[in-house]
Amino acid sequence: MILRNLSKFQQKLQEGAERRQEALRRLADRGTSTGPDSDARAALGVLHQLALSPESAAQALALLQEFQVHQIELDAQIESSRQALADADAALLQQTRLHDRLPVACVRIDEAGHLLACNRTACQWLGLDVPAPKGLLFGAFLSPADEAGLQHRLGQVNQGWSPTPWRLDLLTPDRTSRPMQAAISADDQPDHYIVVLMDRAPA
Repeated sequence: MILRNLSKFQQKLQEGAERRQEALRRLADRGTSTGPDSDARAALGVLHQLALSPESAAQALALLQEFQVHQIELDAQIESSRQALADADAALLQQTRLHDRLPVACVRIDEAGHLLACNRTACQWLGLDVPAPKGLLFGAFLSPADEAGLQHRLGQVNQGWSPTPWRLDLLTPDRTSRPMQAAISADDQPDHYIVVLMDRAPA
């Protein structure tokens, strides 16, 4: 009877050792497949050595369980980060589409008047490709008088003022004049500005 119970105990112990070895092997495979995670591989190596000894097998099992819990938490954090990134990308795409579909022209310029960015409406009105090439002078689409007015308002913005909307004529690709209502504000970046143009209602 004693021998029979001892044999069953030894069998269960062997099965437990085999399960631990299988878990260690799978965890090791995961560790090597995730890239340069040398710390995780080193920890798995220690666990493997501990699991080989009957005296430290229980300790190895406890450490393995702790490692697995940590891995689950890490996987959850990675999945949460991926979801947050996907949500941010979707929100950015939605805002970009909204910006492009606005019925007004939005352009970003620097202090010298170079175009930095345009929405789709601005590109259509200015006859530019999408996205608009950078470095063009916004003044090239204005009359000399309107360009001087723009520079005057850039100076007002630099002095901390908020210029009121004003009228100007936008020169279209066929060099005809398009009456516009314009507004300007400072951008987040120093010496960068946002100019918004909309069609001026007939007098």
